[in-house]
Amino acid sequence: MNYILNFNNQKETTMIYNPVETLKKLEVVKLIRELDFVESEFNYKSEMIKEIDYEFKKEVENVLSLNSELKDVFTKSVDDFNREKTKVINEHYQNMTTLNDEVETIEKNPKVKTLYRVIAKTTHPDKVNDDNLKELYLEATKAYENNNLLPIISICDKLKIPYEVDEGEFKFIKEQIESIRKRTNFLESTYTWQWHVKPHIEEKNQIILSFIKAQMF
Repeated sequence: MNYILNFNNQKETTMIYNPVETLKKLEVVKLIRELDFVESEFNYKSEMIKEIDYEFKKEVENVLSLNSELKDVFTKSVDDFNREKTKVINEHYQNMTTLNDEVETIEKNPKVKTLYRVIAKTTHPDKVNDDNLKELYLEATKAYENNNLLPIISICDKLKIPYEVDEGEFKFIKEQIESIRKRTNFLESTYTWQWHVKPHIEEKNQIILSFIKAQMF
């Protein structure tokens, strides 16, 4: 919370509340918590799909087992798709390796360094005996190593550590929230998730048939 000191009268110092700065701070806190929520939701649904996917594939296999010709065509289509996906993934990791090598040469964000040091003072395992604080220390260390400001700010919010966010960072947080929401929406649009949420067996079977057709054509 920001205040302005008024020294016009040396005998009496008054503190003038700045509502604009306070509202901005409240909006930043809201965005940080919203970011935490959408990240948590995305991680949850990602893990859910990993678990559901096994059951979904089993049901697809059951349907295909009733038609050997259909199964052969489907298997070939999936194999072709997987080969192309592997190629794309390998190219992606090659690009990421190059990018990471370049990132290594980038100087640490001064704000990341400063806030990380403050966080470490209250969360370092050598100084505290609290599992929750130790977990925050590990998260902060990972964010520091990756030169990532957003998790650092989020941890500061949880620990009530004062921090400032400039307009560029404020905009970036909003963009991150929107990006994570889009990824969550994508997960919810997958055949696996749609199959999982359908309440009736007829609807589930229809999803499986649609998946098979989509892989073949």
